[in-house]
Amino acid sequence: RLQLEYAEVAASKGETCVGAVFGDVIVLCAPSTHRDKVAVVDGRHAASYAGLRADGCGLVNIARLRAARERVSSPETPPTPRILAHAVGDAAHQHARGGGKRAYGARLLLAGFADDTPELWTVGPGGDVRRHPAFVALGRNAHQVDRLDATGDVANAVARTVAALYYTQD
Repeated sequence: RLQLEYAEVAASKGETCVGAVFGDVIVLCAPSTHRDKVAVVDGRHAASYAGLRADGCGLVNIARLRAARERVSSPETPPTPRILAHAVGDAAHQHARGGGKRAYGARLLLAGFADDTPELWTVGPGGDVRRHPAFVALGRNAHQVDRLDATGDVANAVARTVAALYYTQD
């Protein structure tokens, strides 16, 4: 339990990442301090994280491996964000339970398409998985951004998401 609390604190103190859905477009933004802060999982999914960099990259790699397994086992049906999020959640839960492993000190933001419908999912250090309808901000100062207006074209969507990220920076 104590390890999980430390992991939650580490995830909440990480650099902010923001995800938003605008119509049929998903926008993920993160500070440009690390090249891998926004990562491609596969052709239909991308991810970002708040928290410890190594742990965030580890969660992204779990999603990548599950996406590859899904493509091999069922090549005609692409993996959904829900399947990937729950796979990452299961792995995070196994680490949080102990047994010589510590909880991941990161929270994952997964974006992707299920039947051409954009979806945002988050996975916490304890393995909790949540779907977000239109907007989510993770990390330090994420509470400063409540939500975005999901109207307008793609250029405005990107501009508003970047602005939301800007307002969370120290």
